[in-house]
Amino acid sequence: MDKGLKEVYDGIKKIITITEKIEGHTKDIAEIKGRVGAIEGRLDSMEGRLDSLEAGQREIRADIQKHTEDITEIKEKVGAIEGRLDSVDGRLDSLEAGQREMRADIQKHTEDITVMKRDIAGIKEKVGAIEGRLDSVDTELISLKVGQKEMGTDIRVIKDRLEVKEEIYALKERLSAVETEIGKGKIKA
Repeated sequence: MDKGLKEVYDGIKKIITITEKIEGHTKDIAEIKGRVGAIEGRLDSMEGRLDSLEAGQREIRADIQKHTEDITEIKEKVGAIEGRLDSVDGRLDSLEAGQREMRADIQKHTEDITVMKRDIAGIKEKVGAIEGRLDSVDTELISLKVGQKEMGTDIRVIKDRLEVKEEIYALKERLSAVETEIGKGKIKA
């Protein structure tokens, strides 16, 4: 076999081998693109959930602030009522004539305390609900952290596949150079 023909034959065999490798890597690139799309979708979903969690957190903070103000107001009322009750007790000891009037005062304050106890019970119930919502937010944050770690692993796999893609482009350039040489007749049959 003529040396030039053998070189052409060997060149064609190399081109076929390179073409087969390129086809295999093309499938890998398509798979990588699919994974990147899936990761982008998961990331979009996570961002949406984070936005929702942040909005919920702002609502919880506003609720806590409101309830803190309500509790402060109730404490002030209880303090005022306690002061008034002390005054009533002193007046009962010293004034028998005003006894009926003071009993009415005591009755009024007792009703106020009952109302406040109901209010405090309602506030405690709301605080319990808020704590439950905070636990739910903590659980969701843990879930997001796990998802983030999984995405990190997927991204490392994609980077490895992208290095293969760079090798494919180098092979394509060499193939193009060989085809150009064949076309110009530099490799003689």
